[in-house]
This record gives sequence, structure tokens and C-alpha cells, in this order.
Amino acid sequence: MRIALPVHGITLTLNESGGKIVSDLQEECPYCGIVDCYYNCDASQAEYLTDSQKDQNHEEVQQRLKHNIAMDGIESLILALACSNPEIDWTKPSILEAIETAVDACSCR
Repeated sequence: MRIALPVHGITLTLNESGGKIVSDLQEECPYCGIVDCYYNCDASQAEYLTDSQKDQNHEEVQQRLKHNIAMDGIESLILALACSNPEIDWTKPSILEAIETAVDACSCR
């Protein structure tokens, strides 16, 4: 079963053994575009970056890491709810508002 939610590009794919969630909640490395890259890609390690830019990158990595951990938790909760009760009406405004509220609360920097 495939469920597309109208928020944050969330798509759930459920089957007998569990499920999978895809979304646009997590932030990508601005250099290579990979979510799991924390400035260890070749582009972010370029020699032309100044020490100040490297320090700023470190700060950004820490913020992005915290953000992505929180978003992973939200994704896990959504997937767990979907797997435990596939009959949930994901179009209900209260459910969509709950997702938005959780994302907003975790996105505050």
C-alpha cells in the first residue's frame, strides 16, 4: 500500500513486513546534496575554503545534524503509526496539523 501525504513530500509504502517512509524533511549537504554527508564530501573539503568558512561549515553541520535527527524521529513515529494502523485517515486536518506542528517545533533554531 502506498500513501502520499500532502505535507513535506511524505510518502509511506507499507507491506506485510513493515514499511518505508520518504520525505523532504531532512536537510542535505549544500555541497553534494546528500542527507548523510556532514561535510566529508570532496566539494566541502575543497582547499579554497578559508578557515572562517570551515568554522562556519562546522557550525552548520552541527545544526543540520540536530535538525536531521529530530526529523528522523518524526519520520519514524509517522511510519510506526502507519504500520500499526494502516486504516488511519492521513487526510484528516488534525493529523496533518499534528505533523506540521511537530516539524515546526523541531525546526526552530
